[in-house]
Amino acid sequence: MNVTQIFSQLELEQGHRNEERALDVIISAKLEWIYSARLATKEEDSRGIDIVLETDIGQLFFQIKSSYYGMKKFLGKHGNSRTHIAVVILNRFLTEKSFQRKVLEAINYERNAILALRG
Repeated sequence: MNVTQIFSQLELEQGHRNEERALDVIISAKLEWIYSARLATKEEDSRGIDIVLETDIGQLFFQIKSSYYGMKKFLGKHGNSRTHIAVVILNRFLTEKSFQRKVLEAINYERNAILALRG
């Protein structure tokens, strides 16, 4: 394995850890409008989804990225998808409290935006 492959593997592992941490934050919040929260299936993951929430307004989909560059790359690939996928940037420099706040703000924002569109 060369250096580039090692860094790619480390980034992939960090990404999975962030997905699991974000899911833990969501589950721990015990928000009454979230019926269930889980990591994406392989099929969902292939469509760019990391986390799926079953909520009072339907499914919400989230993609976790560690950088603005990663978000731009994701949107370039999946931006025209018929499925709305919210992107949350969670990098390694966030404190635990900031990480939790960003996750909860993102899921609340998505729900409120959908409710506002529905009138």
